[in-house]
Amino acid sequence: MGIICLIVSCSPNPTDLTSEQIAQNCQNYHDSKDSWYGQNVEIEITSQSVFSDNNEEIIQLKMDNASNVFVYNNLFRKVHLEYSPDGCVDHSEGSNCDSYQWTYNFYPFIWGMASKFFDPGVKIQEEFEEETIKEKPVYVIHINYEAENYEFYINRENFYLEGFKFVKNDGSGGEIVFNEGSREVNGLIMPTKKIWYDLEMNLLGTDILN
Repeated sequence: MGIICLIVSCSPNPTDLTSEQIAQNCQNYHDSKDSWYGQNVEIEITSQSVFSDNNEEIIQLKMDNASNVFVYNNLFRKVHLEYSPDGCVDHSEGSNCDSYQWTYNFYPFIWGMASKFFDPGVKIQEEFEEETIKEKPVYVIHINYEAENYEFYINRENFYLEGFKFVKNDGSGGEIVFNEGSREVNGLIMPTKKIWYDLEMNLLGTDILN
């Protein structure tokens, strides 16, 4: 439990900024040209997690956000799938589109997170907090989605997205993620490392941007 240190201000909104302005500043930091939805973003990550016995998986992602096309290529599992609004094409043997359907929403959300605060239907809660997480001063803003409630940790100095926490609405758990480092990818500022924990701060895995 020593990983997170929270120091909460006495005032729920201790700054002249609003929660929406904080989110907008974060989006401006990571996506200064507001170009995520017009981008064709291709990245490769090295992923290790307890869910795959800590095997090192090389995952190649292609996110054509303008056409809503997503390509998932897992070199370790030898899975190559392509999703589009017209359906899914399976380019590999021993897998199927349904088994990996979750990747279609998961990876674009996780890697384009800072560009999605103002998606249609998303409501940023008015109240936010100032806290200290991992010795870094952050704003904590809140968004409640249909299946999960999120907290986003945004650096108070430069508005870098330090991480996030989600809790599932059905009570089945949640996770905490910390971002480290940054690198420019097609004009977007992306974290170079994501470290995943469960709500009890047990390490679940890491994703590294290659």
